[in-house]
Amino acid sequence: MALLVIDPSSLEPDDAVSFLQALERHLAWLHSVQAWALHAAAGPEPEAAKVRVTRELAEPIDITVEEIAREEIACATRWSSTLAQHRIDTARLLTTTLTDTLAALASGQLSHAHATVIADAAESLPGYRSTDPVERERFQAGCEQLQQRVLQAARVGSVARTRRAAAQALAHICQRDQAERRRRQRLAYEVSITDDADGASTITARMAPHHAHACMAAIRHLSRHPHLDVPCDATAGERRAHAMATLIIGPHPVYGTSATSPADTAVRPGSTARPGSTARPGSTARPGSLHQERAADDVIGPRPRVHLDVVISLDALLSLSDQPAQIPGAGPIPAEVIRGLLEDATMRRLVTDPLTGHLLDYGRRSYQIPDRVREFVISRDQTCRFPGCNRRASGCQIDHAIPWGEGGTTSPGNLGALCTRHHQLKTHGGWQILAPQPDGTCTWQSPQKRRYPHETPLPLEPMRSLRSHPPAACADLGSPTGSGPPIRSRRAADSRRAADSRRAADSRRAADSRRAADSRRNADSRRASISGGEGECPEDIPPF
Repeated sequence: MALLVIDPSSLEPDDAVSFLQALERHLAWLHSVQAWALHAAAGPEPEAAKVRVTRELAEPIDITVEEIAREEIACATRWSSTLAQHRIDTARLLTTTLTDTLAALASGQLSHAHATVIADAAESLPGYRSTDPVERERFQAGCEQLQQRVLQAARVGSVARTRRAAAQALAHICQRDQAERRRRQRLAYEVSITDDADGASTITARMAPHHAHACMAAIRHLSRHPHLDVPCDATAGERRAHAMATLIIGPHPVYGTSATSPADTAVRPGSTARPGSTARPGSTARPGSLHQERAADDVIGPRPRVHLDVVISLDALLSLSDQPAQIPGAGPIPAEVIRGLLEDATMRRLVTDPLTGHLLDYGRRSYQIPDRVREFVISRDQTCRFPGCNRRASGCQIDHAIPWGEGGTTSPGNLGALCTRHHQLKTHGGWQILAPQPDGTCTWQSPQKRRYPHETPLPLEPMRSLRSHPPAACADLGSPTGSGPPIRSRRAADSRRAADSRRAADSRRAADSRRAADSRRNADSRRASISGGEGECPEDIPPF
């Protein structure tokens, strides 16, 4: 409590460092208390709900929903499900088998980060999560050895040093179980994406070390290519990021040893093409360039087609405005970037309400109504609509909020995307959806009767000029009972809006005509360049 009366901004540098040490010890103690609270909330062992589901004209199936307390904890603390599960696992280990580590944490001898490193290492020991008594005894013995070897380093060293000590301890303890350890590592391989707040995205890959280092070597090699299509002032990190995208989504890189001789070698790293081979006849790329056509002896295959959902307003698509587009889950993207992507894309229509920004209609013609409704819901929800879950809706199941057997309808207002786990929690785990709305928003009620709201992300930002009007001004646009202008004024406003619409349509048609003329001129220029023989070839086509 004495820390509460100290003003940190008034401390001298030496005293401020001592104050930070005291705070760190108190934070460590709080984390030890939190471990016991998580132990009490989630239980000493994972709790599973087993349900037998009967189906018409089919054999009944048994469904097991594990760790049913995780979502209650995640929603109450506003943690993600992954973070909640990790902290539950760490708390169980600290309060059961890693008691020496928990005691050191409670006394402030090490931080929560140090304790987490030790707990993560314990999860790699043989017998973890095993129900066999012999395996459990072996696991507890391994935890004792792990703490004996790592705690001393954790008390005096950094988190990085603790991590190295834990790796060395695991290598010593698991000498006889390397094959099983490699199998568990393989099961944890994954590639994931995180959309950052600054508009960029981060791809994380966990894989075999030799694959990871080989991929990194290929990225570094391509990032140094002189014809990589990046700005002149691109940083080394930007070149590596663009090189990775080029390697995955193409055009596939083919390298040459010279940019002046048409007989130079054009091969990619590891290719078996003969030196002196050239690009195929009719190639328009410069010899040695990044986007040179594949050599006849170095067939790589067609460029893969990538599916990417992009939401862009019609005005921005026609270059009549620069309203940012949206990649669901990634945030706003500059309109000019999306227009460049759409030069080689298949589009489908998504209609949004300009007042609210919510999705109103999915416009692809189809006779299969369930598929159309499903894709509408996927486009509207974007992710699983359980609070805090970010699994993409395209990989989720479409669930009736009010079950069909209880009078629920198969309509967008009663449908939503749920991942498999949260679908099972709703059906068999005691969770309920209350007050589902046509725009996808709803309220969840947990088994403990707590309520958590869910709001559907907007495909596009609403028009600020319309949202900024007060309700009375919005009522003037069409409500005969509102306190707006007289009918004659409203008719004049309607006429002006109709004239504006006609002018906008004329502008779009004129823009389309200009683009068509530009396309014809560009095509004529390309044909002239190709037929010129020894003339200069057109510029490289960028990756997108």
